[in-house]
Amino acid sequence: MMQLRKAALHPFLFGRAGKDRPEDIIRSSGKLEALDRILAKLQAAGHKVLISSQFTGMLDIIAELLAMRKTEFLRIDGKVPAGERQKRIRRFSEDEHLLVFLLSSRAGGSA
Repeated sequence: MMQLRKAALHPFLFGRAGKDRPEDIIRSSGKLEALDRILAKLQAAGHKVLISSQFTGMLDIIAELLAMRKTEFLRIDGKVPAGERQKRIRRFSEDEHLLVFLLSSRAGGSA
């Protein structure tokens, strides 16, 4: 069942299989194509976006998309210490240039 959920998100969660061009990350997933278009519209309107996923691998793929588009973002996952989490939340709230906050839904609670 978990493999089906991954397949529905993005095929790169199973490996790249020789797809190394930057646009392959977007063209390989309809969901990422839609996210790319939506983020551009939200950024133009001055909105901020929270994106959460149970799969940190999916957050890695979204981070690649954001880096490719030169979009500033922050991320919290299970590897981020509790003290640093609050700093990142504050920074996202205060910095108008940060568009996206990537969150792992399995990162755990706050300190």
